[in-house]
Amino acid sequence: SIPEYDWDYKKRKNKDTGKYELVVTVTQSNVPEGYKMPVPLLVKLKNGKAKLFNLTINKETQTFTLSFDHKVKKVKFNPNLAVIARMK
Repeated sequence: SIPEYDWDYKKRKNKDTGKYELVVTVTQSNVPEGYKMPVPLLVKLKNGKAKLFNLTINKETQTFTLSFDHKVKKVKFNPNLAVIARMK
């Protein structure tokens, strides 16, 4: 079977640190118990830079919080289809 990922994100500014945060929530389904998969996440910032992260998904639903010095412009989960999966 092919893993399925449902993902969403929210952008916010942390008032205490002054950093820009990206909160990514990923739900994984159609996998056996204990399944673990690193899935890439590409984040493009307003200053023109891009950062690539590998989010290790090993639970049904997980939330990741990433911090940046600049505002987030664009987010792409599993860019270039590096992981064979269905995206919701």
